[in-house]
Amino acid sequence: MRRRLALLLVSPLLLSAGPDQEGLSPGAILEMFQLGESLVAIPRIDPEALPNVVRVIERIDLSLDSGSFQPVEPRFFCRVSGFLRVPRSAVFHFRLVSDDGSRLRIGATLVVDHDGTHGATGLEGEIALPRGEHPFTIEHFDAGGGSSLVLEWLPPGAREFSIAPPELYRHDPTAIGPTAPGVKQVAPTEGMQRSAAIARAIDLGTDWLLEQVAAERVFDEVNVKDKSAQVAFETYALIVAGVAVDHPEIIANFAHLERNLEKRQYCYGVCSEIFARDAAIAQIEEDGLLASPGIDPAQVIGNPGIGLEHRRRIARLTGGLLSSQNAEGGWHYFPSENTADISCTQFVVLALAIAGRRGVQIPPEVWSRSAHYLLSLQRDEGPVTGKRVELAPRRTRAESEPPVRRKRGGGTAVDPDAADRAITGANGLEVRAREFEYSPGHPIAMDGNRWNRVCAGTSSLLLVRENGGARLSTDERTRIEAGIRDGLGWLLENWNPFASYYGLYSLEKVADIGRIERLDGKDWYDECAKWALGQQRADGSWPNTSMWGESPRVSTAFALLVLRRATSLVTTSPIERIVVTGEGAANRSSGTLEWVYIPELDTCLHWPELVRALSRRPRRSSLKILASVVSSCEPGRKGALVPALVRIGESTTEKNSRKMIDEALESVLGHPPGDAGACLRWHADWLRATEIIESNQPPDESEVRALYHRTPNDPPSAPLREVVARAALRHGVRALIPELLHDLDAKGAGLRRVAHLGLRGFYPEGLPEFDPTAPAAQRKAQTAGIRAFVSGHGG
Repeated sequence: MRRRLALLLVSPLLLSAGPDQEGLSPGAILEMFQLGESLVAIPRIDPEALPNVVRVIERIDLSLDSGSFQPVEPRFFCRVSGFLRVPRSAVFHFRLVSDDGSRLRIGATLVVDHDGTHGATGLEGEIALPRGEHPFTIEHFDAGGGSSLVLEWLPPGAREFSIAPPELYRHDPTAIGPTAPGVKQVAPTEGMQRSAAIARAIDLGTDWLLEQVAAERVFDEVNVKDKSAQVAFETYALIVAGVAVDHPEIIANFAHLERNLEKRQYCYGVCSEIFARDAAIAQIEEDGLLASPGIDPAQVIGNPGIGLEHRRRIARLTGGLLSSQNAEGGWHYFPSENTADISCTQFVVLALAIAGRRGVQIPPEVWSRSAHYLLSLQRDEGPVTGKRVELAPRRTRAESEPPVRRKRGGGTAVDPDAADRAITGANGLEVRAREFEYSPGHPIAMDGNRWNRVCAGTSSLLLVRENGGARLSTDERTRIEAGIRDGLGWLLENWNPFASYYGLYSLEKVADIGRIERLDGKDWYDECAKWALGQQRADGSWPNTSMWGESPRVSTAFALLVLRRATSLVTTSPIERIVVTGEGAANRSSGTLEWVYIPELDTCLHWPELVRALSRRPRRSSLKILASVVSSCEPGRKGALVPALVRIGESTTEKNSRKMIDEALESVLGHPPGDAGACLRWHADWLRATEIIESNQPPDESEVRALYHRTPNDPPSAPLREVVARAALRHGVRALIPELLHDLDAKGAGLRRVAHLGLRGFYPEGLPEFDPTAPAAQRKAQTAGIRAFVSGHGG
């Protein structure tokens, strides 16, 4: 019966048929789930999770202060469900008043969506309902602090909203299920902001895959012709995700590949090892930039002495690939095979592009022969499409190129704008939807992986165009660009990247090699990330699909590569991808918390990338940059850095490194950091105070006062109290004035300054002067004058 009720809440067909009205009782069912963390949105609870508490309530007027949510503690999720018995057919107005987010559905209709972290504020919605019972559900979460949930209504003829009365609610007693104690698991990234969710998903997936590799280096789940290929591919994914190249498992994986892979020259394995070696070089370059942020990038990026062992291995493996290109211009699984297919060829073309970027000479005819083979696999005809792709702005793409670009010999220079127009269908160029065969004569109708094939052909032609450059003839370039344009046209008309993780990765290669931002208006990365986040399992892994060769380990590797946009390593320099925006001081006013401007370097650092690098590789040389980042971050934004600093601190046990991190945390918190839990609670309070400042809804005065007192007594400085004081000023919460007067006598000059600034905000004219650094006797007299002034003005 419990499952039947859940279906009633979401099925419009069942709603139109009407629920079974027999056996309904007064009241609604309240289910409560204890969460172990603070969220920012309504979570998706594991459908198999049992609630901690289930009870029947007569109306929805719940609050933490009244004990409605006991015995569950703050940071919880609750669901109220049942039936609404409306007295007559009419349009009904409902209002949810909640702290934090809430959502009301009646039948299949979302009536009120009041999600997010906020104080006790209301949001309204309306719905036309016929007379009778209608299934409903309300979801609500508490992120900490105060909590409340109230359902109000405005029935026909009423002038004001009122709390919906008990006679409105009915429930099915048989829908009341069992309970279970303990903290409940939500989807790993559920309820988190997108950038934070992606970062956490990558971390969880990386940890899971690393554990699997440590337990079993070569496993038998994957149906491939050489098991070393999955070792190479997993190594690639782990390095891209941030695992250090000197991590024991990475070292062991590379050793395994050196012992086994060259014996058979299996195409996928050889290419995947080249990908992994290239990612290793990029990581070493990244660490060099982090260790010496003021260094001339040209000393690091492209330096042939960096990652020498990996460069030598790339050159050796590339030689085998070059010698195994068949007469048609393609590649197959092993050098001994004469046939070729588009799947193997796409991996080799990417590997050769990487090898060329790392200094290996690729003969020009290799690119021409590759183009000939790929174009032979593309259909001659296809329907015209009016859909188009959108490329990243030329300015951004130019800045992403490596610092040193050598002019290719021979031919005529290619106009980059003309090349862009050629693949996007600008200036009236026709775009058709033309797909690719798997191999010559391979029947398309027999193969369900059409999306993957078209991605393979399109991404490979993009690489051939880039690497062949001016050495391609005009006719070759024209045909290649038409192939790219029409391959993209097919993808635009047949959008389906979510059939497998291989399909997702295939799209990532096309988009990052082609520097594509949108396909027919779709933000491809946003849609892929959203889908991948929704598929991730609680242990951090991703499940396999029906795609041949996939397993949870393979799926997880693919997902990590997509979320990290691994192929962008081929098209961008680490100085842009990892550290610098290229816009210098211009980004200082961007307003985003993800960038920190470093004045002495005239550089913007991308904080999430920096955290990922430092948490996986907390080397003392790299950690030196923390002090610059924290001191350069605008005061009102520093609180956002706390979780990142905690995360880096938890990744190291080295004494001096820990000291550097604690010092950075203390400079943000204004007092010694304590343990990780205390720092994260401080951050939650800072976030709440920041939300109050940004909200148009007046906060609860008691909450503002409580937030003000969360800082330890008499700290040297009080950044949190300063943010809370700003929140009080923003909404005119004069109840904070007594606290500000009290802190004029604080031991710390920083806290005295905060108190005086807060009072000046409430009394902008006439408030007596106050010097927080003056001698005690002088401050005593000044404080007495301020208190007399406030008392005389109703304070």
